[in-house]
Amino acid sequence: MPVVSTMNVLNQVVQGVRPYSQALIKIINNADSAGTCYLTGTVNSTGVQGLFAEDLFLINPGEIVNRTYLVTYDFFQFDVRCSLQGMEVAIYGISPDSSYSPLSLRELNISRITSEIRSDFSVTDAYFPAISYQRIPSFALPEGVAAAVYPQSFDILSKQPVRYMLVEGGTIDGTFVNFPTSTTSIPTNDTVLQVNTTATTITGGRVLTQGTSAGLSGAYANTTVYFAAQDLAYALNSGTILTLVVSSLTGSDDLVVSFRMEEEW
Repeated sequence: MPVVSTMNVLNQVVQGVRPYSQALIKIINNADSAGTCYLTGTVNSTGVQGLFAEDLFLINPGEIVNRTYLVTYDFFQFDVRCSLQGMEVAIYGISPDSSYSPLSLRELNISRITSEIRSDFSVTDAYFPAISYQRIPSFALPEGVAAAVYPQSFDILSKQPVRYMLVEGGTIDGTFVNFPTSTTSIPTNDTVLQVNTTATTITGGRVLTQGTSAGLSGAYANTTVYFAAQDLAYALNSGTILTLVVSSLTGSDDLVVSFRMEEEW
């Protein structure tokens, strides 16, 4: 989900009293799986920004998490990042007389695209795991741990019609590696993903979506598929593999495939 922010909240003393002495952050997990949230509170007073609150936590399905912080500052701001759609965030300012006022929230769509390419490999009518992603098991930055990660799109360059499937889970061979790779220069700390472009077999798993791409006999044709156009709502969780699987519909073919993931953090 997007980053949710209060932006800069004015909390200067008026007639000896601040509007808010505390702030309550309430997060509800309405999704059907556990997710991670990372929240920060920053002081924006006197031209200097400093951190006064920081928390990273796991929220189970249906769970409600409440966090209360002192906000004895002229200006303050809360930002919340959650790894799943379906997380509901509400933030309240609490006055000295214990009155609760909801603070306005803004969604900040901060995202990046992580991609990889696998070129000039041969396929038959057997299912072939072209490119797989998984989240880095132990990521150094907490905002990345709470990142929301979605399949964005892919390209297939082929001479013949090809079947594709997006598969969650299953068992593959090959090796997952961190970025940067030999084909894609992305700094390691700029992505929460590892990629596998060496797998040749896949068993099991769950098909999220599938389809076919066109081909031109004797010449390459390019097919681009955006998952949003298929109304696919899927977020990649920790410990799960996501694989773009391809196979030829006409016996055999040589392919070039790229697979893109969107990260919000």
